[in-house]
Amino acid sequence: MLSILIPVYEYEVSLMVKEVHRQASSLGIDFEIICLNDASFSKNPASELSNFKWIENKTNLGRAKSRNKLVSAAMHRNLLFLDADMQLTNPEFIQNYIIHLDASLVICGGISYQKKPPMTGLRLRWNYGNIYESATALERSKEPYGSFMTGNFLATKEILENHPFDDTLIIYGHEDTLFGKALLEGGISILHIENPALHAGLEENDVFIEKTKEGLGSLLQMYTEKKITRDYSRIIKTFELLKKSGTPYLVVLSISLLEKLFYPKLLAQGKHIWFFQLLKLKWFLELARKS
Repeated sequence: MLSILIPVYEYEVSLMVKEVHRQASSLGIDFEIICLNDASFSKNPASELSNFKWIENKTNLGRAKSRNKLVSAAMHRNLLFLDADMQLTNPEFIQNYIIHLDASLVICGGISYQKKPPMTGLRLRWNYGNIYESATALERSKEPYGSFMTGNFLATKEILENHPFDDTLIIYGHEDTLFGKALLEGGISILHIENPALHAGLEENDVFIEKTKEGLGSLLQMYTEKKITRDYSRIIKTFELLKKSGTPYLVVLSISLLEKLFYPKLLAQGKHIWFFQLLKLKWFLELARKS
């Protein structure tokens, strides 16, 4: 029936594992929970639970290889992926996926964020998530592939075996972009439902900025290797327009002039998300110039 797969890296997952186990057990279904620790300090949180397995990578394999390893280890037809830093706030979360199993081969539940603003040092990730990641099923359905995120989704084992995550991507970020592209090109529809998991693992502002830069490096790698086109990324589309007009580095200079004014509050308080989007463009242009 259902394999619940949780890639783990430097995060405490005991509360989520126990809540997933409680919900699945109450439904009386055949299920398993598999956590895969990607060579981090995370420890087995629930060795006493039934239908639970903890796998340790001896070396760090990265996000894509770890996800593919979880797919291979799963024994059931339906595979539910949950990021380790997700939190289940809906007591019917598992049931909501179960009732939609016959409706689609790929189902995306969405991501939400806490309503109360966190401390200012975590607010950049919170603001960004609320604006660009948290969306209703109806909103996500307007761009079903572009809004796909790997933090909370279900797919059949066959789909994930036929469309594995691209394990040539070692740098953090954009695995979901490539996977969504593979589904689109394979003619596989995505059903978006109202079943969000709460993203509880907010990074500090400076950490999120560095991870964003890593993700842009991954995006540039995908672009230069022709794995992705402008149709799948607004930044790439803007980059190509600027390159065609011969103005990319004029844009870098202009954003740099604004940086002294807006960056301090962005870093300290997570304010000016619109400027963060401009910074992402600047960082991508700089990476492209160096490559």
